[in-house]
Amino acid sequence: MSLKPAYGANGGPGGGGVTDHGALTGLAGEAHADIFHNVTRAATWLAAGHSTTYDHPSYDAHLADATLHRLINDAGVTATELYSAERILALIAGLAPTGHTHPTLDPIMQALPVAKSGEYYALHANGSTAGNIAGAAGRIDVVPFCPGHDLEISAVRLEVTTGVASDAARVVLYSSAASGGPSALIWASTDMDVGISSGFVSASKSYVFARGVQVWLGVHWGSTTTLRADQMGACAVFGSMSDATRGPVIARATGQTFASGAPSTFPAPSRESVNAVRVELLSV
Repeated sequence: MSLKPAYGANGGPGGGGVTDHGALTGLAGEAHADIFHNVTRAATWLAAGHSTTYDHPSYDAHLADATLHRLINDAGVTATELYSAERILALIAGLAPTGHTHPTLDPIMQALPVAKSGEYYALHANGSTAGNIAGAAGRIDVVPFCPGHDLEISAVRLEVTTGVASDAARVVLYSSAASGGPSALIWASTDMDVGISSGFVSASKSYVFARGVQVWLGVHWGSTTTLRADQMGACAVFGSMSDATRGPVIARATGQTFASGAPSTFPAPSRESVNAVRVELLSV
């Protein structure tokens, strides 16, 4: 809006201007001509920084609202000040393309497939020929597991090939020691009824296996049920313990009473060149 002096009674040369200022609204009852068509008063109002001298509180409040009007200030010292476009572009231009690093995945890890939700994944799916392994009361057999991607699960599963009546077993998970062997107990599943003649048994278990972190997964046996297993020498596992003459071996602990639960720290293991129990993991 421009501020111009009045041009006579009709608001402009030759007439035709607005003469009925009372029809204008929102001016708090003041005369329109007196406010806007008086150069002296308009100049005074502007010089006063839009003060309320002439009863314009709504204008002043609007202009003073920092959430609606932000000050351009390249120093940027308050929450309601903004950088100019020139300053922003200069800051962006000053960002060095070097001097910092971005995490990258190993190309092999990137090539590995991501688990599909709702599918069971066998720990030793690459075993050349599925086999079996018979249990023994109080024995724990574990093997290393190092996933290529984060794997969130909701259940674990075992396959019974020859059950023993009233027998039970638990899936156990141990951390890996600095030396590479099994170390601290992370969790043990609830009892799984492996006393059926044959078939799959499962237990709910929520857990996230972290990519590239080796753990030890296996079974705490209650008795002598036989479970599905894979040939350890043909399994694609990372960091498996090995024997100079027998190749990859499992870690075994004996004398661990089933009723007492899995020990909090894995006992000094024996190395056994036998099939590894196939523990299956249900992906979320």
